[in-house]
Amino acid sequence: MITKGNKQTAVDRVAARSSHGRGDPRPGAPASERPFDGGRAAWPRGAIALLVTAAVLLSACHSGSPGPSPTSSVSDASRTTTPSSPAEVARRQALAAYRAMWSDMAVAARTADYRSPLLPQHAAGKALSILVRGLYTDKRMGIVGKGHPVTNARVVRLSPPASPTRAFIVDCFDDTHWLNYKVTGGLQNKVPGGLHHTTATVADINGVWKVIQLHVETSGTCRGPSPSP
Repeated sequence: MITKGNKQTAVDRVAARSSHGRGDPRPGAPASERPFDGGRAAWPRGAIALLVTAAVLLSACHSGSPGPSPTSSVSDASRTTTPSSPAEVARRQALAAYRAMWSDMAVAARTADYRSPLLPQHAAGKALSILVRGLYTDKRMGIVGKGHPVTNARVVRLSPPASPTRAFIVDCFDDTHWLNYKVTGGLQNKVPGGLHHTTATVADINGVWKVIQLHVETSGTCRGPSPSP
């Protein structure tokens, strides 16, 4: 944990508690698409006569032999498209849940709302406890978070492989632009954000994927956007 006197980043404070760390009606349609308002346009009589004549001629032209009946066809793309495998679906949903968890945390941190109903939407168990306790401490210290974190996450393992209910994620979590501010104004301290090697476990809980374990290391523990596990 990075400590300068009593100064530490919000992510590092969370790390101290858990041996882990912390750190968004279409407009009115154009006139051409709007329904008629019930009024009737005044058509010139000559134009109406021409339309009637054209309709008669077209009917006569097509009355001889019927055209070929339409045949149903399936495009090559639809024939070759196969449904996503359970593993692919699990991978997408786990990453979505992980990213949403951090997004929820960033919103709650704006007011240090440790009771935010957003938090349990994408986090549960130990991970949820880490987020709540971190925000509770921020509230007591008069600290709020401003900015936004950036994730560079990827799934490194699924379990079980054929029909996964758990996903293991590695991330180089970036809180460079997600800093602590005093509620009275101004930065809490001069400790910068940075890149944190992060691991997380995401589980399918009754059909909803949520982060259940979270381990965020101190700033400077990863160098690239996608660290090795």
